[in-house]
Amino acid sequence: MEKIAIHEIRFCHQKEQSLLLDFIDRHWKKGHIFTKDTNLLDWQHLDKENHRYNFVVAYNQKTNEFDAILGFIPTSQYDDALKKYNQLWLAIWKIKESMLTKVSGLQLLFYLNSKLKPTTICSIGITDNVKNIYDALKYKRGVLSHFFIMVDDYMAKISTIKKRDISIDTPNEYLIREVTFDKHKYDFDTILSKTENSIAKTSTYIKNKFVNHPSYEYLLFGIFLKNKMISFFIVRKIDVDENSCLRIVDYFGDFINVSMYKEFQRLLLQKSSEYIDLLCHLPDTSLLKKMGFVEKMSEDIIPEYFEPFEKKNVSIDFAYKSKKCIRIFKADSDQDRPSQTISRLI
Repeated sequence: MEKIAIHEIRFCHQKEQSLLLDFIDRHWKKGHIFTKDTNLLDWQHLDKENHRYNFVVAYNQKTNEFDAILGFIPTSQYDDALKKYNQLWLAIWKIKESMLTKVSGLQLLFYLNSKLKPTTICSIGITDNVKNIYDALKYKRGVLSHFFIMVDDYMAKISTIKKRDISIDTPNEYLIREVTFDKHKYDFDTILSKTENSIAKTSTYIKNKFVNHPSYEYLLFGIFLKNKMISFFIVRKIDVDENSCLRIVDYFGDFINVSMYKEFQRLLLQKSSEYIDLLCHLPDTSLLKKMGFVEKMSEDIIPEYFEPFEKKNVSIDFAYKSKKCIRIFKADSDQDRPSQTISRLI
C-alpha cells in the first residue's frame, strides 16, 4: 500500500488565519502582537491578489493543524511595482517541537524558493538553531553593526554610553531638515533611482511602509546641500517614561563625506532625545563614521527591546543570498514592528 504523506507543504490560505494565529500563539510566542492585532498581520503578510498569507506552512492532513510555518515579506507588499525585482525578507520560521523528526524547515524554504524563485532573500534576527542551515546553503551571514551619536549634555537614562572625544566639525553647508512625503516625493524618487547596492525601494514603498504604518509614527528627514536633497532617512522616536531616543530605521542615498555632528546635535535637542542610533549592515561604514556616528563598544549599553523596555544589549544576526552586496537596515523584514498593541494618534 502506498504511504501517504502526513504533511502538505504549501502557502497559507487566506481563510486559514485562525490556524496561523493559533500556531504563532502556541508555538512561537504566547500573546504575539498578531494575535491581538490582525490588522497588523494583514498589513504585513496578506496577499490579497493570491488570497493567501505570505507564509509557507506544513499542513498536517491528520490533525488539520499547521506543524511548521515560514513567514516571508516580499518588498512588493508595499508597492506592486517592485514585483519585477522579486526580492523578499524571511520572517517567523518555526517547527513544532513534537514534529522535528517528521517535517524539516528546509522543506518550507525549498518550497518557497521553488515557487517564487527570489533574486534576493534575506533574514534578520535569526536564531542560533538556523545558523548552520544558512551556512550550509552558502548564505552570507553576520551581525548588524550598531552606531550612535549621543547628545552633548548626555545623562544616562535609557542607555549607558561611555563618552568619547569628538572632533569639531569643519564648516560645511549641509543641513538636516524634517520633510513631508507629499512635498518631497520627487526628491525621494530621484535619490532612490540612484541608490546602489541595495534592496530596490520606491517612494510608494516609503509611503506604504512608513507614512501609512498602521501603528507607528515615523519622521522623515532629508540631508540638504544648497536646498537640494542629497539623501534622506526614516526615524522613529522612542519614548521611555519621561525620556526618549531617536532610531534611524532606514537610510536612502549616499552617506555624506563631511561631519554632520552639529546637525545631529541640533536634531537631538529639537526632539529632546538622549541619542540617535542606527543598526545596519553596509559594504563600507567609513562615511557613516565621517558623518559623526560612533560604533557601539562592549562597555556601552544601547537597548534594543522597548516593548517592554529592557536596558540591555541585543545582537541582531542576519543572513542573505543575493548577487548584490546589499545594505540592511533595522526596518527591513519585520524587525521594526510593534510587540505590543499601540493606538496610533491621528
